[in-house]
Amino acid sequence: MAYIILYSVVFLILLVMSLLKKNSSQSFCMFVIALLLVCFSGFRSEVGVDYAMYKQLFQSVAFGESVYFEKANIWLIKLIYDIGGEHQLFFFIYALLTVFFTFEFIKYFSVNYFYSVLIYLSFGMYYFASMNQIRQYLAVSIFLYSLKYIYERSLLKYSLFICLAAIFHKSSIILWFLYFFLNRTISFNIYVIVGVLYLVCLNWVTHLADVFGYGFYLRSEAFMSERAGLIIYVFIGINFLLLIMKNRVVKYYKQATIFFNMAYISTLLMLGSVITDMPDILFFRMNNFFVFYLIILFPFAANSFKSKSLFYFVCTCMLIFTLFYYTFSIYINGVKYNLLPYNMNLILF
Repeated sequence: MAYIILYSVVFLILLVMSLLKKNSSQSFCMFVIALLLVCFSGFRSEVGVDYAMYKQLFQSVAFGESVYFEKANIWLIKLIYDIGGEHQLFFFIYALLTVFFTFEFIKYFSVNYFYSVLIYLSFGMYYFASMNQIRQYLAVSIFLYSLKYIYERSLLKYSLFICLAAIFHKSSIILWFLYFFLNRTISFNIYVIVGVLYLVCLNWVTHLADVFGYGFYLRSEAFMSERAGLIIYVFIGINFLLLIMKNRVVKYYKQATIFFNMAYISTLLMLGSVITDMPDILFFRMNNFFVFYLIILFPFAANSFKSKSLFYFVCTCMLIFTLFYYTFSIYINGVKYNLLPYNMNLILF
């Protein structure tokens, strides 16, 4: 019931926002939606596969036990404990920071807040995944925020935010190299050459996984036997359709170059999970940094259609798909990812 209420309220606010013309009114609506998402995630209790683990880690760090954890997470826990905060404050702060950076990213790049926010809420690998992989999704949100500095060509600012992301999740450090090509126009021929080299060198993924803390997925029988199913082929298909539209969309939106290159990287990672016997989650965890391209790229692509009827058809299809995916994420996969039942804990101190 809680998830139905959340979707309904957010959808209603988005509808109201789409009818408003003043930027100040739209900004207020975005603030209200962000606040709702922060509270829904930040006050959740025993929701999410990793909730119990992070609760235990909070207690371990608070009582001085040695744990393997990036430094920023340890500093934050110690600060919360020193000011009398409970473990729930830890989850609330992560939710606050993750939603803040993600919404700033959307407000900077999106040409259609309605669809960007709706996709962010509805697709399981975005908002709801942040209730599980909280450290990485905070790092992801910081990376998304830093993309504007790639577009603005500010290496120093981009580097600072990548360092910030890395002290929450060390895998973020590899993202620094993206500054030099993510906003470059890359030809189809280069895409093909890089794709072939990637497929040839897929065995090296196992070594990278160990370096960036994902190696245990390769040694877990539970993860080895878990496959994503049909949905991954759906997204590979969507990616190919978008990449076909690249030249037309970039003609109208120069910043779309960043997201087409992210879509390309995302496609390679998805293909890696399909054609190898390595666990899907290994590629998905790497893909978390890139899969957000769709939040921005879909509005770009939809707006590039000159035909109004085609525009409305595509948007209607996406609207139906978001509702389906939201239902699938909660009521089909909800138990699997411990999203159901939803409980709250309002005690921060």
